[in-house]
Amino acid sequence: MYEVRTISFSYPQRKVLRDVSFVVSPGEAVSVVGDNGAGKTTLLKILATLAQPDSGTVMMDAQDALSRPLRYRRQLGYMGEECALYEDMRVKDYLEYRAALKGEPEKRIRRRVGGPYSSRTGYCSNENKRTFIKSVARERHFATHRRMV
Repeated sequence: MYEVRTISFSYPQRKVLRDVSFVVSPGEAVSVVGDNGAGKTTLLKILATLAQPDSGTVMMDAQDALSRPLRYRRQLGYMGEECALYEDMRVKDYLEYRAALKGEPEKRIRRRVGGPYSSRTGYCSNENKRTFIKSVARERHFATHRRMV
């Protein structure tokens, strides 16, 4: 279970989040909607431990996610608006690189990159190809796959 307690965040010129609180139970899907500049992306970055709030906490299974970000990130997938791809890397190498950035152990990375996640998403047959992707839909598909590794 995820619990967000009184998250606040300010940029130098503007406060974008004021005492945001909510709970997400296992199996529950949540959408974040709002006007441009309302703080949606900022909130998601805080939840992904990519930004530090001015105040408040993010709890996952009763543990403070912001105090142990690497442990927390292993259980979380975040897909921002832009998906950074390195066009000169092979798909397999790229997925291994991204998993290593999340702090995954090397043995687990090798098992997962070539394992069930690859076959489920269709990337096992493309592991030696370069990551260059021409369509936005294909890029999102690849980005979703890298979140699963």
